[in-house]
Amino acid sequence: MKKLMTIFGAVLFASLLFSNEAKAQVSVGANLGMFKSFTEGSDAQLGFNLNGKYSINDKIRVGGNLGYYFKSYDFFGSKLRSFTMPITALFEYSFSDNDFSPYAGADIGIYRFGFSGGGESLANGYFGLAPVVGFNYNLSDKLLLNANLKYHYIMAEGESTSAFGVNAGVCYKF
Repeated sequence: MKKLMTIFGAVLFASLLFSNEAKAQVSVGANLGMFKSFTEGSDAQLGFNLNGKYSINDKIRVGGNLGYYFKSYDFFGSKLRSFTMPITALFEYSFSDNDFSPYAGADIGIYRFGFSGGGESLANGYFGLAPVVGFNYNLSDKLLLNANLKYHYIMAEGESTSAFGVNAGVCYKF
């Protein structure tokens, strides 16, 4: 039975991978955005997100994200910076293959939180996931606009925390 399930899983994965061989594409993107923790008293951090995606078929994309969001503070004459750095894998399902294409998906990975200033830095990493909804708008065959909203759920030691994110930018398809 276990062997049969393994074979079934391999066939299913292969069929997804090769279901639309002519449409498989790689894309890279850059978004500007905001990351805002729901923790009381926290400030919004501004930053950017870089991503790479592989389109398995017209509907399914997988890839990775690297984000960096920060807020600078003046603390008794010293400059301090708080930062959040999500490093995640992504999965997206597109509801359309038209020029305007809404999608839903999820990011899963490590979220690094920290402070730096005065030549010192302190950072911790935690596991998290982020359901995402967004859309792509094709400007040409190779260039598209992207915008999304994310709900980040981060599992910190002893308790969890959550945040809201919004990003907008461009992607280039190879």
